[in-house]
Amino acid sequence: MDRGASSEFIAEILKSSNQPVYLVETWFDDGTIRMTDAWINVLWSTNTYTANGHFLGFSGLSETRPVSKASSVMGCGASLG
Repeated sequence: MDRGASSEFIAEILKSSNQPVYLVETWFDDGTIRMTDAWINVLWSTNTYTANGHFLGFSGLSETRPVSKASSVMGCGASLG
């Protein structure tokens, strides 16, 4: 299912060097936090998503049609030896 993706997007996603990442934007009363599970910061649509690498994890995600999500769990943390 291409969900109306452009041919350019489909060509990029099919490349062998492609490495998809999650971009998470969370709104709070005092500001917005943007994070990614990538190993470097990601600039997307003029917003910078701060790299959290393996410290950012997700569970309970699934895709539906139309795309929606009633709930999910996002964790950010580290364990020391």
